[in-house]
Amino acid sequence: MSITRRNLFLTLASLLVATRFDHFGAIPDASLAVFLLGGMLMGGAGAFAGLFALAFATDLAAIEVEAWRGYCMTPAYWGLVPTYALLWLGGAWLARRPDPLVLGRLALACVVLLSLAFVVSNLSWWAFSHRLDMPIADFWKAVAGYYPPYVSAGLLYLGIAGLVARSLSGARRVTA
Repeated sequence: MSITRRNLFLTLASLLVATRFDHFGAIPDASLAVFLLGGMLMGGAGAFAGLFALAFATDLAAIEVEAWRGYCMTPAYWGLVPTYALLWLGGAWLARRPDPLVLGRLALACVVLLSLAFVVSNLSWWAFSHRLDMPIADFWKAVAGYYPPYVSAGLLYLGIAGLVARSLSGARRVTA
């Protein structure tokens, strides 16, 4: 069985919207995993731009429904571009490795990429949100508690994607 690029994009886009907007309650945001998987399985600047535009549109829609979500709409929001690009490029790098799906190597690489994304995202917020008046050391103490769920949510979705890929024969092959 092969998966078309279109179907893969639609699957990732659906997962992004369904989890980013809290449609289903307490389901963790899959955005990090979506961008890492997108880079790994699709690549290409067009697909990245399309998913980022969809994430942005979803955030704007969420603000229309619940105005308090606009708190994050500051110049720091654009720190998500390098955050997601890092994941996308990291996924593309992983896809070029020999045996990219070797579990130990893949898990370690994903933890490193998600950790770097946490740093980039939070540094962007600290530097550009203009909502904080605290030294960087105090900021890191304040956000440290968000690190475990940030990384574990990404790993959860990546693990599920790995199980789905293994259960579908030939699911790793993407066609035009």
